[in-house]
Amino acid sequence: GKATKVVNYLMDSGKVYKGEITLGFATTTEDLEGEVISETKLSKPFSDEKINEILSSFIGDIIQVPPIYSAIKVNGKKLYEYARAGEKVDIPERRVHIEYFKQIFPAKFDKEKGQQTIYFEVGCGKGTYVRTLAVDVGKKLGVPAVMSDLTRLKSGGFQIGMAKSLSQLE
Repeated sequence: GKATKVVNYLMDSGKVYKGEITLGFATTTEDLEGEVISETKLSKPFSDEKINEILSSFIGDIIQVPPIYSAIKVNGKKLYEYARAGEKVDIPERRVHIEYFKQIFPAKFDKEKGQQTIYFEVGCGKGTYVRTLAVDVGKKLGVPAVMSDLTRLKSGGFQIGMAKSLSQLE
């Protein structure tokens, strides 16, 4: 019905997210929900200058390989169904658009854990997997990485500040 039209509008429009990327380990799901599959203790932090250089290298149209834990269908089956069954599948690349990708606070280094956290904001187009962006940032820095936090701030004309709580709606 009418709600479907709104959903399509939201899905096709640009989105803005803020989040955290943790450098030093990777998981099966590219976020904190998965099993750790690789770890590399960082002996020293990356400079904010280097981090900003890497983040801005993603601006524009980029090619992304969606994560295996996603709802994209390949041969009529969702990728996460292949993953849960332990089956291998070729995941098709896709072109996505990154409007901007920037640090919003200085990165924090945890010397004891050998991990560094990047605090970012990204403006991106339809179909972008921000979890995969996190992993790709790590690849460009030469270390494993995960998306450790993510909040959608804006989708189309809707912003998080416009949201109402359930009690406000009652």
